[in-house]
Amino acid sequence: MRVAWENTYYEALRPDSPNFPEYLWIGADSNGREIEMVGVPTVDGWLIYHANTPLSKRTRDEVEDARRR
Repeated sequence: MRVAWENTYYEALRPDSPNFPEYLWIGADSNGREIEMVGVPTVDGWLIYHANTPLSKRTRDEVEDARRR
C-alpha cells in the first residue's frame, strides 16, 4: 500500500461523505495493480482506513462521474 500511496495518480475529496473531510486516492503498487485508498487528514498526517484491489465498481463509477464533470 505504501508504494501505491507514493504512486497516487488520482485524488478526490468526497464532500458528501459522512466522514468529511474524506479523500479517495488511487495508486499503483509495485506489481502495477490499482489500489483504492480512503482516508482522512489527522494532526500527524493521514489515516487510511480502507484499501482495496481491484477497484470496486462504486469507485470506478465515482471516478468516471468526476471526469465527466
